[in-house]
Amino acid sequence: MKYGTTKIVSIVLLALAVLSVLLCRFLPQTAAGLLTAAGVLLAAAVAVIAVWGRCPHCGKHLIFRFFKHKECPQCGRELDPDGKYGA
Repeated sequence: MKYGTTKIVSIVLLALAVLSVLLCRFLPQTAAGLLTAAGVLLAAAVAVIAVWGRCPHCGKHLIFRFFKHKECPQCGRELDPDGKYGA
């Protein structure tokens, strides 16, 4: 999976996890199911970053601070040279 796609998929999964936690507040009768869904979504986001969160140039893992890196700490090349996927 490409770097930008990995970034978008992980952001969507994290946003859905936060949404399901927020829904627990308003739908207490389904809180257990929603919290389970939030846990599964969070685990999926971490798995996506762990498996595909790599520099597209040198292949170094970018697990820690995945969303913060603008350039690879190993090779120094830009991760998103076109600026397509935001900061």
